Amino acid sequence: MASGLSMGIMFGLSSTAFCGILLVGRRAVKAEKMTAGQLTSFGTYSFMLALGTAGVVRAMGEYSKGMQCAARLYNLIDNESNGEEQKASEQKTKDTRSTVNTDLVQKLSVENVSFSYKADPSNVILQDLSFSLSRGEVVALVGKNGSGKSTAASILAGMYRPQSGEISLYKDDDAYEKPLNYITDVGREDQVNLIQVVPQVPAIFDMDVLDNVRYSRPNASEEDVSAAMKSANCDFVSKLEGGLEYQVGRNGIRLSGGQRQRIGLARAFLANPVFLVLDEPSSAMDAEGELALKDTMTACRASNRGLLIITHRTKTLELADRILVLKDGKVVEEGKLEELKKQKNGELVSLLSDLE
Repeated sequence: MASGLSMGIMFGLSSTAFCGILLVGRRAVKAEKMTAGQLTSFGTYSFMLALGTAGVVRAMGEYSKGMQCAARLYNLIDNESNGEEQKASEQKTKDTRSTVNTDLVQKLSVENVSFSYKADPSNVILQDLSFSLSRGEVVALVGKNGSGKSTAASILAGMYRPQSGEISLYKDDDAYEKPLNYITDVGREDQVNLIQVVPQVPAIFDMDVLDNVRYSRPNASEEDVSAAMKSANCDFVSKLEGGLEYQVGRNGIRLSGGQRQRIGLARAFLANPVFLVLDEPSSAMDAEGELALKDTMTACRASNRGLLIITHRTKTLELADRILVLKDGKVVEEGKLEELKKQKNGELVSLLSDLE
């Protein structure tokens, strides 16, 4: 709103000034103090000057925004917390040691997690969010835009820390032993091995297909890469010129949206995580891509990998073991598709009717 108002006011003032120039110039031309050509030239130069000034102001705003994003990115890379060097040093030391045997983890539990962004603390995105995900289980997370689905995925990826609540790791479903706290007890390297998140728009770099997939494990062999790509149904790569050496272009411009998502999925499979989170994976996929997504869900079950999939597609919901319906940052309904459809005034029924 601020950006729109500032640009609108600036263009409004420029247009008003230009009209004023024409009005005063008309009188000057009528009084033969200047010619019509001089008035036209002066008006054109004044308008161009106003546009140039607006461009400079806009560029300064973009520069400020870029610097803020860079600061956030470098804080994530350096594992700094609140800019305190001591905490950053402790976090780096903690991240260099192994704190959990990922092979023993059987269940992930999100317990009463609440989160709001620092820019607007009063706007609570997640409020007492609780759900669980076990190995070999496919859970679908649905909800209206702004309900907090992608924010929950970012928290699981370790991009943000919740203001309250815990994310616990259990060695078995009975949870007799004290669980590990995913946020405080697990180093960053183990977090990556535990949970991989494939965003709605995966980052694709101006490199070949092989290097893009290897981004999660730079030292992975071509055999491991091929196995990961097979799990992600990347059969299209064999049809590309050069195969794995095909240059995808900046932001993967030489690939379709579905192909980019499948490469992002292969990258996640290569990391061999215990739990996989897919954020709207079928949003840019064609019919072939949706079939590949179905095979991916089957592959997760077969490999005893937990899968949390954020989606609105009914076909995907039908294949899920459980469906979590998110509203105002918390789970309001849970169950299978057939069960939730029977609730005439249920949130999922309302959501599906809106989509149709």
